[in-house]
Amino acid sequence: MNTARLGCSILVAVLLALSTLALTVIASTWPLPSVLRDPLWVFAQPGTAIWWFALGGAFTTGPSSAAGICFAAVANSALWLTLFVAIRGVYCGVRRWRIGPKV
Repeated sequence: MNTARLGCSILVAVLLALSTLALTVIASTWPLPSVLRDPLWVFAQPGTAIWWFALGGAFTTGPSSAAGICFAAVANSALWLTLFVAIRGVYCGVRRWRIGPKV
């Protein structure tokens, strides 16, 4: 396994774990200060939006079941990974344009 594939696998695992943790904490009934709750909500928002369009109802705010949290975590990880790949592609393109092709 080359290092790029290993790095991508590690990134996916970390994103999935963080998404699951964030969605679980948000769905719990624990009282959270806004300093912790708001960054977790912003991080988990893309996956929650996909969950809402696919499985959610009209008056639900976020997933609360295990299946809903898993679906939203996978969707959230996929969206953040897509953003990371897009930013990396733009960075490499600009770098190649400014420096020139590798010899």
